[in-house]
Amino acid sequence: MVWNQRIVISNRKPQLKICGVDEDGTPVTYLQSIKLEGNRRVLRTEPFVFSFRDALNAGTDFKLEFEFMGHYGEPNLEIIYGYHDEGNAQSLYLLEYNPRSGEWTTSKQSAITASGNANDIIDLTDETTILASEASDVAI
Repeated sequence: MVWNQRIVISNRKPQLKICGVDEDGTPVTYLQSIKLEGNRRVLRTEPFVFSFRDALNAGTDFKLEFEFMGHYGEPNLEIIYGYHDEGNAQSLYLLEYNPRSGEWTTSKQSAITASGNANDIIDLTDETTILASEASDVAI
């Protein structure tokens, strides 16, 4: 059995909005909290929105740590999100958790703009997906 989930990260100047979604885009609640590296604030209620005082530069990387409800004993997951300078850009992250191995597999769909969809899948499991666990600091 593999647990499949999806996360959409959208950026609107100057904020990031993170939302769990179903296959058809319907919002789904399975995240308990989200942390942003370098920010003391931990988001614990939906909608998960990080607001910034200053304008953000395209290409800025944000390290986000997702804490799930834990029904399947899943560890936290860290994802690196690259900020897009397009008005309402969105990125869809496809998440798979294997409860037997305790490992996450993630992939990111190319940026989606308000005017269109993306079809390209980018594998993030080599360098940018990190299993946030005290037992392992190795990317899976």
